[in-house]
Amino acid sequence: MKRFSFYLICVLLITLAGVSCSRRNNSAVIGRNHQFSMEIGKMEDQIDLIQLPGTPFSQSVDIEMKNGLFYISNGAAKKIMEFSSYGDLLTLYYNAQVNPQPVLLSEETEDGLVSNRSAYKYPFIDVGEIAVADSGMLYVQDVLAEDRRIWDEELGTQLRNVILRFSQEGKLLDYIGQGGISGIPFPYIDSIKIGDTGTLTVICRTISDWIIYSYDRLGELRYRYSFTEADLPKAEEGVIISVERVLAGWEADTVYVKTDYYVSETEGADYGFSRSAIHWIDTASGAIEGTVSLPPAYRTTGKAQLFNREEEEVVQYLIGTCEGGVLFLLSTAAEDLYNLQIVDTTGMVVHKGLLELEDSETIFRKFYVTPGGILTALIGGNTEADVVLWRTDRFIDGEI
Repeated sequence: MKRFSFYLICVLLITLAGVSCSRRNNSAVIGRNHQFSMEIGKMEDQIDLIQLPGTPFSQSVDIEMKNGLFYISNGAAKKIMEFSSYGDLLTLYYNAQVNPQPVLLSEETEDGLVSNRSAYKYPFIDVGEIAVADSGMLYVQDVLAEDRRIWDEELGTQLRNVILRFSQEGKLLDYIGQGGISGIPFPYIDSIKIGDTGTLTVICRTISDWIIYSYDRLGELRYRYSFTEADLPKAEEGVIISVERVLAGWEADTVYVKTDYYVSETEGADYGFSRSAIHWIDTASGAIEGTVSLPPAYRTTGKAQLFNREEEEVVQYLIGTCEGGVLFLLSTAAEDLYNLQIVDTTGMVVHKGLLELEDSETIFRKFYVTPGGILTALIGGNTEADVVLWRTDRFIDGEI
């Protein structure tokens, strides 16, 4: 009887410990859908992620999902690939000097014969960010030849970046610079995005400034807006503000600024992380329309105890936004686990869950959020790169 009672108490304690832990971390792992994989290599349907051992990954890689198709830029290979949702390569834009002759795609079609799998040559120099319009027009960040680059004394940086525009038929139409079509080149481009009205937003950064350019469907400049950390809402005395990311919203003329705040507990001590906030700006007028403090996220730092779990607050990273101003934030939770918080501009958590991402098997990750709220990613490993997605749109629509 005594043994039975002791056994029963142990079972109850284990059960209570599980309940306690689940209450402290009630996030569930969000199911991941594997779309397709690409081998590492030089062929047209492969991705070049080769790097020297011991060096950090610094190549330009981007992904966008549009109408069920996946567009992937590969800076090292100087190419852009368009895949079906099953991983079939449909279109290739490539520099012929660094890529072999395509085998799977047709570069020229016979008279009267239309191919839905085509390859187009273009002498890309340094492919970066990409964006795709509803019309199928492809926007590609590239740089100009060295003899066409300009040093800007006022900004203290080199102007070298442009946005190339290709028609759905693979023809280069023109390029966009600061002033519009054929304008002077941009400084460093952080991101580009096509909004819900077809406008192009180009976000650039210098040592001190963030510069936002907006263009209409024809490539004409609508306006230019810039700000520094000093232009954002002031923090408390003794608090340091740091801009983590500036991201264009899907709504025209809306930009979200993610900031982190650091404070020193005592005079002369190191600054530690305090909190994060999102500011959203009407870039057409320059007005800061709102600010919201972000709900905290925590990482497990020690082993789970019987009634306790060692945790610490961590910095979250803004990885995307969908229509309606819903923000996607990612932070470390534990080994191979990441917190995903989906938050609206009132600060309400729309959904909180966990993503399983194997750190030891990963060279890089690039995330993208569709206007409808589907989270997608290109995850590069040692032998292949995976295109995956999470149906986070269901949380936003209230299906789950």
